[in-house]
Amino acid sequence: MSGVRIIFPDAEAHWLRIEDGAIIARGDQAGLLAALDGETRLLVAPARHVSLHALDLPSLAPAQARAAGQLALAEKSLLPTDQLHISCGAQGEDSPARTIALVSRIQMQAWIEAFNPDVIVPAPLLLPQPDEGYVRAILGDEVVLRGVDSGFAEDEILAPLLTRDASVITLERDELEAAVIAAAANPPINLRDGEFARRRQWRLDPYWVKRTAWIAAALLAVTLLIPLTQIVRLSWASDTIEETSASLAQAALGEAVAPEAAVASLDARLAALRGGGAGFTKTVAAASRAIEASANVELTAMTFDPDGTLRLTLRATSADEIATVQARMRAAGLDVTSGPVNPSQGQPIVDTQVRGR
Repeated sequence: MSGVRIIFPDAEAHWLRIEDGAIIARGDQAGLLAALDGETRLLVAPARHVSLHALDLPSLAPAQARAAGQLALAEKSLLPTDQLHISCGAQGEDSPARTIALVSRIQMQAWIEAFNPDVIVPAPLLLPQPDEGYVRAILGDEVVLRGVDSGFAEDEILAPLLTRDASVITLERDELEAAVIAAAANPPINLRDGEFARRRQWRLDPYWVKRTAWIAAALLAVTLLIPLTQIVRLSWASDTIEETSASLAQAALGEAVAPEAAVASLDARLAALRGGGAGFTKTVAAASRAIEASANVELTAMTFDPDGTLRLTLRATSADEIATVQARMRAAGLDVTSGPVNPSQGQPIVDTQVRGR
């Protein structure tokens, strides 16, 4: 539902409700009425509280126009400028003159606290702007006149001085209501701007909150599923590896062994076959480190006996270098037996037997 509620801050707080370009309801006690969904509350500021002026302020932004209006009208108000609120209308297409409205800041605060309107429009600006002379109508509890570039409340003494010999046309009810409906659709000026501008109130959309909650729950579920999926995959891969290892161990053993004991049985078989001494792996590792430490010593042959003896054939540029390598092997904890030195192409070759202790 949408519409405009026009409020008159008179003694009875009369109001009109407009929908689809027509007045559909009337009443009073507007301050007690809660705003309907989508409803715009337009307060009609009495002409006796607002001073209207027309100033030539072309091509100025709203804030600049307010500042220029404050400077130009400072001497025309009975109140100090710090107690005034100034609003500027839009610049006309055919004229650079702008409507400037002056109102007391205290009065603005009182209207806002009493009615909390979305828009505040001076009463004279609800009347149509005449090409000449003045138009007259009753708005709320006062008689209002609007001229070509002015607007004020009718007064028995001042009104004749202001209108002089100009024509004054009193609007009929139908004409007045049509003018009010047109002004409500496109307010010529809104006093609720600047420091009195309505602050936007953020409200959470229940549908948006519900949708966000579902999305957050989905994200949380996905976040939890990722590590769970990884755990399942790792468990499956581990089981597969164990099954494969058991199958290979059974094939290597060549006998019927329970899958869960196949790997352990194969490890025991390998330990029994590794030979005497320290075994092939440890003996070769220690001998290799000693050989690699001498740049001029070359390993030309290697065999490993079941009793744990590692047979090496070493060639070097001198017999002393081979002796140095053998000394390193002994220092590494190996028993070393050196054969005779056999020269070959001018280089000594020595057969060496190595065994782990």
